[in-house]
Amino acid sequence: KDLEGLYDTYPQKVKQLIKPLLISQEEYCSQWEKVSYKGLSFENTTTVYISDKGERVRSKSELIIANALFHSKIPYRYEYPLHIKGFGDFYPDFLCLNPHTGCEILWEHFGLMDNEDYRNKAISKLAKYSEAGFVPGRNFIYTMETTKTPLNSWFVKRVIQENFA
Repeated sequence: KDLEGLYDTYPQKVKQLIKPLLISQEEYCSQWEKVSYKGLSFENTTTVYISDKGERVRSKSELIIANALFHSKIPYRYEYPLHIKGFGDFYPDFLCLNPHTGCEILWEHFGLMDNEDYRNKAISKLAKYSEAGFVPGRNFIYTMETTKTPLNSWFVKRVIQENFA
């Protein structure tokens, strides 16, 4: 544990001469978040929602989640391509990095649960994630909403506190 903080105690001039074998958790998070990737494309006819991080998301609820993650300093990638063996490619809404543990956590938001077809696809997607080892409360978060029970920022902040503390 002492070795992890040793590099940080050196003056900047000395740090320039040293290449540490281990990087700090903060640097790891920064590098993790800067990975470039190609997410899904947007249709020109859809409403434009831009997060405080400056990226486009698909819905008001995803905007709430993206902004809450950003302001909570939780690194994330929006619609990062993820290949799940046996199931193919998925683009989870958010792939998050717990800045304290370095563990990746998927976050899917299911926003049209009033729609039967959407609901059936969501349940199928949940089953595939489960079969691939993504377990709610460990490395997977999912939120849902209906017209009568929309997602709200208080709930999202609570989810973040419970999963990233």
